[in-house]
Amino acid sequence: MFLTFPALTGVITWLFLSQYSLAYAILTSIWCSVFLEYWKVQEVDLSIRWNTRGVNKSKTNRPEFKYERILVEANGRVRHYFPKWKHVARQLLQIPFIVLATIVLGAIICCVFAVEILISEAYNGPYQFYLEYLPTVLLAVAIPYMSSSLEGVAEALTQYENHRTADQHEMSLTQKIFLLNIITNYLPILLTAFVYVPYGHVVVPSLKRILQRLLPSLETRLSAEAFRSDPNRLRNEVIALTVTGQLSSFFEENVLPLIKHKFLGWHRAYRRAHSKDAMLLRLTTDDPDELDFLKTCRNQGTLPQYNVQDDIAEIVLQFGYLALFAPVWPLISLGFLINNWIELRSDFAKICFEHRRPAPTRADGIGPWVQSLEMLTWLGSIITAAVVHLFGSDAHKPHWATLPVTIFVSEHILLVLRSLARWIFERFGSEQIRKERDERYARRLSYLETMEANRQAGLHLSPAEKERRKSVLVLGSYSFWRKQVDDGMSAAAGLRLINLAKEWDAEHADIAEEKKKKKRK
Repeated sequence: MFLTFPALTGVITWLFLSQYSLAYAILTSIWCSVFLEYWKVQEVDLSIRWNTRGVNKSKTNRPEFKYERILVEANGRVRHYFPKWKHVARQLLQIPFIVLATIVLGAIICCVFAVEILISEAYNGPYQFYLEYLPTVLLAVAIPYMSSSLEGVAEALTQYENHRTADQHEMSLTQKIFLLNIITNYLPILLTAFVYVPYGHVVVPSLKRILQRLLPSLETRLSAEAFRSDPNRLRNEVIALTVTGQLSSFFEENVLPLIKHKFLGWHRAYRRAHSKDAMLLRLTTDDPDELDFLKTCRNQGTLPQYNVQDDIAEIVLQFGYLALFAPVWPLISLGFLINNWIELRSDFAKICFEHRRPAPTRADGIGPWVQSLEMLTWLGSIITAAVVHLFGSDAHKPHWATLPVTIFVSEHILLVLRSLARWIFERFGSEQIRKERDERYARRLSYLETMEANRQAGLHLSPAEKERRKSVLVLGSYSFWRKQVDDGMSAAAGLRLINLAKEWDAEHADIAEEKKKKKRK
């Protein structure tokens, strides 16, 4: 539902406003801030409604946690111990993993980027129009598979880190996946925006000279014209990556698993008919009344588990495209709206037919993904401002000198907007938050009314209980509480303090008045 506003404003911008519209960039930044703060409140609202608020504070051990020994503390608490230095040493392994993944992915993306620029700017051979964006399309198709492979390595590495609680494990895995998504999905667009446009007159001739040295036979195919930057390349890059990426992701998530499951089902049926397993199945016969149920259970056992984290990662990825590159192609939000409308229904179908019944897991939010949304919102205030500043007026003559000022102003305006949105949502809250607040107030009021009613009815403390409390031997500061056991003593002490404060205020007022009179004389 929240995508309706940027989709509508994006269509209006596409039809009536200029490219890299400042107005649309401002509206998108406001929308990102409002959505982020709204979701923080909505998380609390849903956790109250589903009675899961605060479940993340329950720090239970993960079943996969491997401890070295069991320690019994002085209070009798049993603690499963794993050395801290081993845990830190294992966590340090993510540094070479991230560096290596960044180098490999960056090298692949840079090579694809260089080939694409050479084809579009220096190649005059046949099929130039079709070959221009072929590397980007192939990269967009390969990105989901590269991401899945790297996420598998990240998951194995996180498992090796041996986190004790589920929230620590999830936070570590989310950080790795978030960094990988930034590299694989946003780096090609950032290279186009901040390398190709400002430094294309240096990069393209250098690439052309390198290609001529390596492949002299292609010299006749290369253009001899001077390089001229294409102002539409950034927009075409965003379109190619987002559209192709969404189509490829849809195929990978919906079509490919269905084909794989059908093929494996046929393969298992063939093996049962032509292997020793068939003999084992014939040894026992199923009850006819339980035949359908057992068939369903066996089929469920062959299905993969549904991973909600993949859906959250996809939504965060879309949010990043909107926060960072929405002014480049205003229709990007409309494409995401259509994709999510289809994706919602296909996910229901996947849960019903292609995956096991998901085991319910109590949670009070999306965990560390909120920090990812905050990071993307902050990066969006910087990159959106830079893109509009460089491409909004004259892409051929970007004003690099004033770019830091634009980024500084945009970032601080966004921080003010986020603070304002946070204050508004926290001030008014939601229906469930207001209901909980009213119930808490009513509970406190009920306690006070019960205490007052018991006091008036004489049910507060019996005279024997009061005398017993007075006779108890207390030492030190505990003797303070013996002085106000009788009824009315606390109220009398409070009135005495109020009267003393009034007398002190009156005395100081008289002294101040006398000083003023002396100054006048």
